[in-house]
Amino acid sequence: MIYILIILSITLGPYLCLRKKAMFSMILVMFNFIIFILMFLSVYFGYESLTTIYADFGFSPNYLVGKDSAAAQYSSWKILTIFTHMYIHGGFFHIIMNMVFLLFLGMPFEEKVGPWIFMAIYFIAGIFGSLFTGGFSLLTDGQLAQDPLGIGIGASGAIFGIMGAFIATYPGEKIWFPLILIRKWPVWLIAGIYFGIETVLAASGAQDNVGHFAHIGGFIGGLFFIPLINRFKTSYDGVAQLDTLDIDMLEEFATNYELKDILNRIKKEDHKEIRDVWLEEFLKKIKCPECGKKLVLKQRSAKCSCGFKIKY
Repeated sequence: MIYILIILSITLGPYLCLRKKAMFSMILVMFNFIIFILMFLSVYFGYESLTTIYADFGFSPNYLVGKDSAAAQYSSWKILTIFTHMYIHGGFFHIIMNMVFLLFLGMPFEEKVGPWIFMAIYFIAGIFGSLFTGGFSLLTDGQLAQDPLGIGIGASGAIFGIMGAFIATYPGEKIWFPLILIRKWPVWLIAGIYFGIETVLAASGAQDNVGHFAHIGGFIGGLFFIPLINRFKTSYDGVAQLDTLDIDMLEEFATNYELKDILNRIKKEDHKEIRDVWLEEFLKKIKCPECGKKLVLKQRSAKCSCGFKIKY
């Protein structure tokens, strides 16, 4: 059943994103909670034990060479756990923390880069985090896992990948986040604090049953997507020219009749020079969605002192 739900999240997610019914980050949160509830209901009614679920769906570096962590037997299908472990959580606090991070980081980032790049970063960074853990074990211990029963579970490696990609491409972006207080914080501060903590804990060899190296690996994995994001990102500041600008993106800025009228003129105008004039007029009148200040037009871009920018 867990495999079915995981497959459903991967297939249903893109479909709903295409139909613009939901964001993929929200779909991930929903399926993670469904799987978590199903997991503990299975344990409560005696169908499965948590140990069995963790061994079947959690990831161990031993699985990279086809060894079953529990029985040290060859088990090639366990390589799939490099993917399935992202949907398994060890307790209520574990899933709440991960899903809070996924919502507060994932939703604004997905709005910036779109669902497809978001999906690619999330899953590949999660996989990279697991590979990074296995590689580090191999380099330091001379074997893939010092503890053959060590199982990695949780979406945090993938979430740290989102964090890494976010700080690399939008470091000055301010997002709502529960950092001491729930308010808008710059991404560089959020990512800097949490990556710094993980680095210190990993370097100190903290024995707290937390996959610090998976977090670091996921973060690094997210950084690999910088060229892809810079080329294909779909946010306002990712548009290089008016000819490629999706005018519909400006709809949310048309908050009064005058702005709506100007936007309609932009949409209907066929001559680029006249469109440019109307677009500049539109940009002069709108306010920054982040801080509410007026935008300043300079070198074919409308900028705000808070870091928000629209290129045209």
